[in-house]
Formats: sequence, C-alpha cells, structure tokens
Amino acid sequence: MPTINKPTKQYKQIPYKHDRQSEQYYNSKAWKHLRNWFITTHPICEECNKQGIVTPATDVHHIIPFLTGKTEQERWQLFLDDNNLMSLCSKCHHNIHKQK
Repeated sequence: MPTINKPTKQYKQIPYKHDRQSEQYYNSKAWKHLRNWFITTHPICEECNKQGIVTPATDVHHIIPFLTGKTEQERWQLFLDDNNLMSLCSKCHHNIHKQK
C-alpha cells in the first residue's frame, strides 16, 4: 500500500531563479499553458512514486536540459516537448539539480 507523503516545511515550494537566458522560455505563454496541463495530468511526484510514496507534484522538470539545444529551434523543441518533462515534488527536484 502506498504511503502518502505530506510536504515538510523544509521543502515547501522553493521558487527557482532562472538565469536571463532561460527567462524568455519560462515566461512564455506556451510554457505556462504546457506546465499547467502537465502538472494537472501528472499530479504525483514521479521520483517518490518509484519508491511507493505518494507526494503531490509541485514542479515540472526537463529531463534533457533544453539549453543543450544547438539552435533556438532545437531549444524550443526540447522545452515544449511533453515527453521531455517529469513531474516532481520540490524536494526531488532540488535533489536532481543538486546531483548535476
């Protein structure tokens, strides 16, 4: 039976500060729409779920960093590809970025 994990105070939603290069992407109407759709259709943290823990997802993570695209078109393609996204809780999202 899965465990339901309630977010702790330590890992409440911690907003990311995106650099200037990625701000244009995250401020786009296309991203806001895609993010809202994705988090609604994938409401559980994928990393916690692998461990049998049910935690509400708060963040949407790009599996392949979109800034690795060589052209502007490739970056937008990676950025808006829903197959390149995963839903995570704030804790797991920070852990993934910490590992990099």
